[in-house]
Amino acid sequence: MDDAKTSGCGNTLSREMTLAGQAERRAVQLARDVKTLVYWMSHDVFALAGPDLAQRRGMYDFIADELRQREHLDLARIRPLRRALENQRDDLLAFAGVLDAKLELSYVGCSLRASAR
Repeated sequence: MDDAKTSGCGNTLSREMTLAGQAERRAVQLARDVKTLVYWMSHDVFALAGPDLAQRRGMYDFIADELRQREHLDLARIRPLRRALENQRDDLLAFAGVLDAKLELSYVGCSLRASAR
C-alpha cells in the first residue's frame, strides 16, 4: 500500500485493497464455519458410538440448515453439497437405525434374562 501511495495510486488502490480484505475475512469465516460443521457431522452424527437415530436426524438437519444459511456466500460449492446431504439423509443414517434396533434387542434380552432369575 505504501508503494501505491508513493507512486500516486494510493487512492485508486485503497478501495480495492479494502474490498479484498473484506472478502478475505468473509472467506476465512466461511471456511471456519464449514470446518466446524464437517467436524460435527463426522464426530457427532456419523460416529458409531453416538445418540439414537432421532437425535442424529436432528443434528443432521441442523447442519444442513446451517449450510443453507451460508449458501449465498459460495453458491457453486455449498448448494450441491447441501442438496446431496438433504437427498441422502435417510440412506446415510440407516446405520443408526440398525444400531438402535440391535441395542434394543440386547436390552430386551438382558431384561428377560434378569427377570427369569
